[in-house]
Amino acid sequence: MKTDVLIVTAQQRTGLHLQKSLRLVPGLSIKGPVHSSHKLLFFLTEYSPVLALIFLCPVTEKWLRLLFHAPRYPQVIFTASHSSYAPLAYTYNCAGYLVEPYSERDLCHTVKKALIRGRIWEHAREADTESLFPLSGKQKNHTRFFHPGEIDYFKAEDKYVFIFSGKKRYFCPYSLKELEGILKRDDFCRIRRNLIISRHAVHNAVKESPRDIYISLRTFGKPVLKVGRFYIPRTRKWLGL
Repeated sequence: MKTDVLIVTAQQRTGLHLQKSLRLVPGLSIKGPVHSSHKLLFFLTEYSPVLALIFLCPVTEKWLRLLFHAPRYPQVIFTASHSSYAPLAYTYNCAGYLVEPYSERDLCHTVKKALIRGRIWEHAREADTESLFPLSGKQKNHTRFFHPGEIDYFKAEDKYVFIFSGKKRYFCPYSLKELEGILKRDDFCRIRRNLIISRHAVHNAVKESPRDIYISLRTFGKPVLKVGRFYIPRTRKWLGL
C-alpha cells in the first residue's frame, strides 16, 4: 500500500518540480498539486495524507487552518523561496524546511525523515495515548503539535494550563485532571497540585526526608521542584525512590 503525499502550492512551477522529484522516493502516492483551499479540504477528507509539502506564501495561514481540522494531521514539509520564512515554518513544528534552490537529493532525504517522524507519531497514537497525541498547543496565533518527548511539563496558572517545551510555553486545551486520565503514566507524573512533569525532563531527584523530595529538571532554567506532600507516594513509585 502506497503512502499518500499531498503537494500544496499556488505556484505551478514549484508543484511540477515537487511532483517530479518525489517520484524518486519509492512507495509514495502523490496527490495534487493543490492550488485552492476548497480543493485542499477535499483531498484532506478523501485521502488523509501522511505527508504534506507546502510552499510558504501569503495564503499559507489559511491552508494550515484547514490542516488543523483534518481527520489526520499530516507531517508537514515547508518549501520557500527565502530563508526569512523559517521562523514561521518551525512555529508550526514542521518536519522539514527547504529553501529554493534545493536539490532532489535534499528533498528526498527530508521526505524520508518526515515519514519516519510520522511513524513515531502513529506509534504514540496506537499506545494508550492515542486519544491525545499528537497534542496541539497554541501560542498567540500559531499552533504547534507535540510528540510526548517534546514536552517538559504541564503547569496550571490561574484558570489555564500551559505546555512547557524548552524556553517556550503554549496554551493546552486540557485540564490537569483530564491530562492525568489520558497521559501514559510511565512517561508523566503529577508531582504538585498545579504541575505534571515528563520523565525525559527529569535530571535527578533528591530525597532529603520522607516528606521532602526535590526534583531538578534538565529543561530551560533547570528548575528545582519540591514534590507536594499529597503526591509523594505516587512520585516515589514513579521514580523508584
